[in-house]
Amino acid sequence: MVTYLYRCPDRHETDLDAPMGRAPRETDCSCGRSARRAFTAPMVRAVPAARGRVMEAAEQSTDRPAVVTRPAPDPAPMSFTDPRHALLPRA
Repeated sequence: MVTYLYRCPDRHETDLDAPMGRAPRETDCSCGRSARRAFTAPMVRAVPAARGRVMEAAEQSTDRPAVVTRPAPDPAPMSFTDPRHALLPRA
C-alpha cells in the first residue's frame, strides 16, 4: 500500500492509502471540499532496506502466504580449515 497526499483548494492536506497506481484523482477533504492528488517526492529512503524487505514480505504474506512443500535440507557438515582441529578428540 502507498500513502497518497491530497490537497484541497483551501490547502488542507489529506492522506489516503491505496494500492500503487490505483489512487483516485480526487477524494473528499476533511473540510468537505474536493481534494486533488498532490505529487510529491517519494519516501523511498525513509525506511532502512532490511526493515523494508521484512515489511514487504509481511505485507505479501497476507495475500499470498508462502506454502512449504518439503522440509528444509539438512545443514552441511562443518569444515574446519585449522589443521589443529584434526588433533581434537571425536565423539
